[in-house]
Amino acid sequence: ILAPLIKDGNKPSSSAITKQLLKTLPDESNPITNSDIYERSDHVVSAATGHQRSEMRSSHRQEYFEYRTKKLAEQKSLKADNQVLCDVRVYIDGFLQDTTDIELKRVISLAGG
Repeated sequence: ILAPLIKDGNKPSSSAITKQLLKTLPDESNPITNSDIYERSDHVVSAATGHQRSEMRSSHRQEYFEYRTKKLAEQKSLKADNQVLCDVRVYIDGFLQDTTDIELKRVISLAGG
């Protein structure tokens, strides 16, 4: 697409590149209209930005909800008969050496907490 703009090895100006890209929108080699970057990207959602955004576009919504339903059913089936911590609240305050808070929460919930 940019080959016609390069003359004598000189770099074309940004306005010339923009005009060329807009002029060639229907062309299959145009990266604006014919990109597959969405399919090749690893999408990461961060809560650190302070605003909400969808994790997936609507085309993947059904897959997400099917996966979510399956995962919740698996988690529900993990309920153990051992209810030693039934009606107990656990507060974790401090460093967890050799484990994570997620693992500790899982163990507590399996024990009925």
